[in-house]
Amino acid sequence: MVYTFFSSSTYRWNLYEQSTKSVLKNLCTIIWSSRYEVCKALSFGYKNVLQVIQVLSEDNTQQPSTRHEATSIKKKLEKLEFVFMLKMWTPILNRFDSTSKTLQSTNIDLSIVVQLYESLEKYILDLREIFDNFLKDSQELSGKSAFSWEETTFYDDSNLIIQFTLEKIK
Repeated sequence: MVYTFFSSSTYRWNLYEQSTKSVLKNLCTIIWSSRYEVCKALSFGYKNVLQVIQVLSEDNTQQPSTRHEATSIKKKLEKLEFVFMLKMWTPILNRFDSTSKTLQSTNIDLSIVVQLYESLEKYILDLREIFDNFLKDSQELSGKSAFSWEETTFYDDSNLIIQFTLEKIK
């Protein structure tokens, strides 16, 4: 969504490029490693992306549809859940990407393969221990203290309140 928004206009792309050293990447669904590249670029350029989108959403020389699209994207990017997923997935995808590249080596030893898989499994399990760090970093970056679903009350058919807690998503 972000890449498409900027890349569909040379003006928007140039405005973005002038604001950051980070280069947005397009997600290629058939190339697994592109997921990491997309997350990394957006993670490192997050503040700049928001600033440029803010400028575009308020720029009266832009078409109303462009301003509306910029405002919609900005609202999505500012949500704590978006920033949290970005902060959490970037290191995970980095680790998977590095492991994947090592596994693709033509002269890799089977014992190394086993060690890599065990290390990856341990890494994922250990992430539960630093969940609060991801949350704290995300709250600082987004400026939000609660997920949007924490601020909304849901009811099921029996009128019971459905509660979501952070423990459930760990």
